[in-house]
Amino acid sequence: MRSISKIFLALYLLTTVIGQVQASPNTSDFQVSGTINRNQSDFQVAQIATDPYFGQQWYLNTMQIPQAWDYTTGTNIIVAVIDTGVELTHPEFAGRIWTNSDEIPNNNKDDDGNGYIDDIHGYNFAEKNAQVTDFHGHGTGIASLIAANANNGQGIAGVNHHATIMPVKGLNNAGGGEYGDVVKAIYYAVDNGARIINMSFGAAYPDANLQDAVNYAINNNVAIVAAAGNAGTDKVLYPAAYRSVISVGSLSRTLKKSYFTNYGVGLDLTAPGEEIAIADLDGGYSQAAGSSFAAAIVTGIASLAIATQPSISPAQLESKLTSTATPLSQASPSSDFGYGVPNALALVQLPKLTQSATISASKNPIIANGIDESVVTIKVTDSTGAPQSNIPVT
Repeated sequence: MRSISKIFLALYLLTTVIGQVQASPNTSDFQVSGTINRNQSDFQVAQIATDPYFGQQWYLNTMQIPQAWDYTTGTNIIVAVIDTGVELTHPEFAGRIWTNSDEIPNNNKDDDGNGYIDDIHGYNFAEKNAQVTDFHGHGTGIASLIAANANNGQGIAGVNHHATIMPVKGLNNAGGGEYGDVVKAIYYAVDNGARIINMSFGAAYPDANLQDAVNYAINNNVAIVAAAGNAGTDKVLYPAAYRSVISVGSLSRTLKKSYFTNYGVGLDLTAPGEEIAIADLDGGYSQAAGSSFAAAIVTGIASLAIATQPSISPAQLESKLTSTATPLSQASPSSDFGYGVPNALALVQLPKLTQSATISASKNPIIANGIDESVVTIKVTDSTGAPQSNIPVT
């Protein structure tokens, strides 16, 4: 049996759309590939509303996101970003960062008893402390695509205008990391209230502990979106390759398969992942490319669906995303494109799922004599007949 304790990270940021993918100097087994283009002269200001770089967000109309905003601009659900951290002081995240209200800041105590000291805004599993500030840039960019403040006179607009970002630092400042840290990060996100998790990284091999963590999230009604990878092969990386994870590949501006993206069996969707404007370190903005960013955009869209249907399960969410996607070519889960490009408008316009229940008892009637027993079974389904789990019953 093959024992794998560490894996290769696929957080892919490209210097330019036509640049080569190059590994960052890094001694860890997880490794970031490429860099963010921090030449801000690439931006042409095309102001719409009050976000100066809104005009650079070409993918918004491609997936009918502004049209979906007529129905919902999102809610303050918690979106966990397991990544290199988040620049907490960036103007795009004012009012958007999760705060652990049960923890007292900087008293060197685990006030809420969750096993982590001073985790006011998340936890850093790479360095085993509560410092979740991003010194790499990748996590900040991912978070900005999901929930950057809109109409604030700053940079870009996130897909969900109200989401709460939970920074969970599963990767170190060089963009590297290990299985164990990512696994702990998933459990932390679920146990502290995340509704959806974005993981814009991957590995070539599965891992039993990683699978268990993913299952734990799904069983607790927490959806996961992950990047397919940027090796340009027909193998979707893990955790994106797990059946219950929403896997996302990358497209160019012309909706062609990005040359760097992974694809094939297990791919659910493809989304724009080139020439993507993101928030960057030091309060700035940059342009980036990679399936990482395609996944983040899909996470934002998925969070809009959750805003319209708060009880939607991860399986239902994936089904709705794929069934409303716009097909590209002969799209199927094993193709270059999965089910196609997400359509945010079609997604939020879907009829809301209703729930019903059937109740049965192993013995009925029963005398309340303190001796006789009856097992009561309640089966909850939605309007499509799909079974529902973790539903409170009164």
